[in-house]
Amino acid sequence: MMPPSCARRGDAYRCLPPSMPHTSTVNDTNVFEIFPWSSNLETGIALIDAQHRKLVELLNRLAEQHIRGASAEEIGAILGELADYADYHFRSEEAIWAEAFADDARYREHVHTHEAFFARIRELQCGDQPFTTILEELFSFLTQWLAYHILDNDKRMAKAVIACGEGCSVAAAHRRADEEMSGATALLIHTVLSMYERLSSQALDLMREKHARLRAEAALSLSEARWKFLLEGSGEGLWEWNAAPASAHADLLQHLDEPGGRLHPDDLARVRTALAEALSAPSDTFSCQYRLLGENGATRWMRLRGKVIERCADGLATRLIGTRQDVTESELASHIVRFGHEMLFIADAGNRVIAVNPAFSALTGYPASACIGCDAGTLFADDWPAERHADIASALQHRGRWEGEVRYRRRDADPCTVFLTILRSDTADGELGQYVAIGYDITAYRASEAALRNVLDAVQAGTWQWQLDTATLQVDSHWQTILGRPADAATLSANVREALLHPDDRARSAALLAAHCRGEQARYECELRMHREGMGWIWVREQGRVSERDANGRAVRVAGILLDINEHKTHQQQLAFVAGHDPLTGLPNRSLLTERLEAQMATARDQRSMLALAYVDLDGFAAINARHGRSAGDQLLKVVTTRLRQRLGERAELARIGGDEFAVVLDGLACASDCRAPVHSLLDALAAPVTLGDLAVTLSGSIGVSLYPQDSAVDAEQLLRQADQAMYRAKLEGKNRFHLFDPEHDQSLRGQLASIEEIRGALARREFVLHFQPKVNMRSGTVLGFEALIRWQHPERGLLAPALFIPQIEAHPLSIAVGDWVLDAALTQLAGWRAAGLHTTVSVNIGSAQLQDPDFFNRLQKLLATHPQVDAAQLQLEILETGALEDIRHVCELIARCRTLGVSFALDDFGTGYSSLTYLKRLDADTIKIDQSFVRDMLDDAEHVAIIDSILGLARTFGRQPLAEGVETAEHARRLLDIGCDCGQGYGIARPMAAAYVGDWLAQWQRSRPDFIQG
Repeated sequence: MMPPSCARRGDAYRCLPPSMPHTSTVNDTNVFEIFPWSSNLETGIALIDAQHRKLVELLNRLAEQHIRGASAEEIGAILGELADYADYHFRSEEAIWAEAFADDARYREHVHTHEAFFARIRELQCGDQPFTTILEELFSFLTQWLAYHILDNDKRMAKAVIACGEGCSVAAAHRRADEEMSGATALLIHTVLSMYERLSSQALDLMREKHARLRAEAALSLSEARWKFLLEGSGEGLWEWNAAPASAHADLLQHLDEPGGRLHPDDLARVRTALAEALSAPSDTFSCQYRLLGENGATRWMRLRGKVIERCADGLATRLIGTRQDVTESELASHIVRFGHEMLFIADAGNRVIAVNPAFSALTGYPASACIGCDAGTLFADDWPAERHADIASALQHRGRWEGEVRYRRRDADPCTVFLTILRSDTADGELGQYVAIGYDITAYRASEAALRNVLDAVQAGTWQWQLDTATLQVDSHWQTILGRPADAATLSANVREALLHPDDRARSAALLAAHCRGEQARYECELRMHREGMGWIWVREQGRVSERDANGRAVRVAGILLDINEHKTHQQQLAFVAGHDPLTGLPNRSLLTERLEAQMATARDQRSMLALAYVDLDGFAAINARHGRSAGDQLLKVVTTRLRQRLGERAELARIGGDEFAVVLDGLACASDCRAPVHSLLDALAAPVTLGDLAVTLSGSIGVSLYPQDSAVDAEQLLRQADQAMYRAKLEGKNRFHLFDPEHDQSLRGQLASIEEIRGALARREFVLHFQPKVNMRSGTVLGFEALIRWQHPERGLLAPALFIPQIEAHPLSIAVGDWVLDAALTQLAGWRAAGLHTTVSVNIGSAQLQDPDFFNRLQKLLATHPQVDAAQLQLEILETGALEDIRHVCELIARCRTLGVSFALDDFGTGYSSLTYLKRLDADTIKIDQSFVRDMLDDAEHVAIIDSILGLARTFGRQPLAEGVETAEHARRLLDIGCDCGQGYGIARPMAAAYVGDWLAQWQRSRPDFIQG
């Protein structure tokens, strides 16, 4: 097929189909192009480039004829010519490609794209949409397809052909072409494609706007010619009115109306006044402006001018002539200039300002009078680079347009940043006429952008933008730096990111991103590991959102940031290790042991096997620690840890659960006797002499063993308590031995405890009483209040401690009734004390069942209401840490509700719960009561002192009041005061007492306080 004939015109080729000569109603040098040719489109093969230019010219001419209103037949002729030439071009192109690599897969793919092009053209031609709509889609398709085909496909194939011509193999040629098309070239292609994608639609709009303007100008020229003709000849466009003086006024008003429009009611009075003055006043001329209101609500502005040419003897006008002009366009333009938000100024050919609009003055602070006549260049801020003036002048001279950011001075403020568009307007003879500049303030936007950049810089965040449809990732220099890569912004393949991800994190990251793209998650956020050059795997956090979706709602682009959290993550892991491990030996602590023991117990149940828990206590360790110092004690514990590990190997779990206490889990046992050999081995390891430098010491161990499973259900904590009991039996039996816990013997001991029915009867018979133990400030001697402690005044067995009956009802609904009795009795006692002149506080223990009871708040509210003489602030509720952790959310909500009543809260036995540190912040307790197990042994165990000191630090951090339980001696009190614990309770202060003795005790306390009181 031969190419169509072409005629040269100017510097461009205009392809002329035989059926339609190329004509133009305007100067071709001013034609807008929907596809402007650029050197970036050149492939390096002259024939191909020449044919590409002709295709582009045909496309631009097709758009131009469409905008000018060519008929469907004429458009079809040009479209046919374009299709014919495209077919010719494709054949020429394929011949060149085939000569280099005919059997290559990429060649076949390229041929397929040519076929797809015609398929899409046929699809559009066969559509049932309106002709104009089809053309709009056709222009969009042709522009984007042609740009991509030339920029990517053809350039890639051309580079490969050139490489083959230089001696490369087909495969090597393709690789070389791909390399040349990657990196900055790929970014350039992406940028140019984006420009053409926007430019095609913008060019059509500009072409429409231009042709509309040309048509308007032609109409205006015709109107002007007609006006001149009317003025000079027949008078058409003029009006002349002859009327009797009495009716001239009304007749003229009627004359202002016309078919399809009537005088606006708001302008009637003003026009009537102007006409009245003209008809009766000495002046012979008048002028007024008014609006015509159309039937559809549209408004037109009209200007009426007239002259009285004849008056009667009385001086009244009888004959008038004049003109009426439609000034709608100029009036609307004036409104836009005066009331538009964009700043505007006009400068003459000498760059002197001749007009500014109010928006310009509002932005800069300079009135029009201060700007008109000055050089437009003086409006720029002092920090605006002088060399940019030359760039603007050059662009206006060669392209007639410049746009970009400028800095303008402001009268009473810092300079502002404006996005400015300057257009050059020439006179009819082609000479420079004036410059029109339009801009809008982007100062706040740039400030926000800078602030965001500062934030990202401050947190060392990298930014990324993932183009999902092209599988490319644009990253900034911070992103590169985080991963140890060259610190330059770059466009990467998505495969590069995939390769940088840790294999274990790839699926999770992909799933989270997909969920966000589907709209299931508000944002994409993932903590994962990526490879840093020279360092290995580091922890990072990716956060992002979909920034663009296509017409079908599918995500096209995701943008976000990359944060280096490696240090934080490492610290977090270290904290997690510290929370679950003993810092001295590195062994799991009681908290972690309990967690793992629960899992091992579950495995034993599933596998129908047995495990043994050995509770190990070092005999004589306290004496060694006291005699040789803590350092020697620490060394001894490390030696013991090493020996136990060597004896147990990897088959057992070893933990340190106290100062000189260890626990060992032996699992996979077939029967109870299987534990004896490893336990004896542990005793042998402990009994072997230990040398610490010049010091030789001998130890032994007492071991208690509990087995699982048992006939009764037990949990990990119960198993530990059983082993602990058995260990004490071993000590009592002579130490250096082990004792096996006997569940049946334990059950018989439990039989000695009171039954549920006995307790229920005691409650009904009012056999329960309250004793009160003081809580004091050990530094000042101030009595803080009392803790209410239940006792059973048994008719046969005497006064029973709570340990003999409370455990029986812990999991029984009866515990709620007993707990409510305690609350009521405590409030009653407070009321009695208040009546007697004693104003104090009482704390009451709240059991787990009460905490979880949904009606607890209502009952508490009613109890307080039945004791109106008691201030709710006098009541403090103590909750066990372990009980609170059973349902932390419910307990937090309950505390918040109860606080509205005025009561306060204390967290009892703090430090015994395995999640104490995690949940302390969430539990809004006023007081932390340090468990007596830590206080009791603090004089002999430095570890317990360290624990108490840590709890005090937590209390200070979270704003809680610490109070030590178990202050058994004055020495305990002094030691607590030394480490900063001021408040306490215990036998060293006062034993629990009946209410009747509280007054005497208070009097005695005031007269004679213990010697540790400093106040």
